[in-house]
Amino acid sequence: MVEWGMNMELKNDFRELKVWQKCRDIRVTIWKLCKKFTAEEKHRLIDQ
Repeated sequence: MVEWGMNMELKNDFRELKVWQKCRDIRVTIWKLCKKFTAEEKHRLIDQ
């Protein structure tokens, strides 16, 4: 039974996971927000 569960996990694509989808949405949102930053703000963010 355990082997069957492991095989099922291997067949599924990680992109189907809800947690991966949510993290991707958050990443895209952060990327869009950071894109609006001025050059100085981007430089300070990179230094952190």
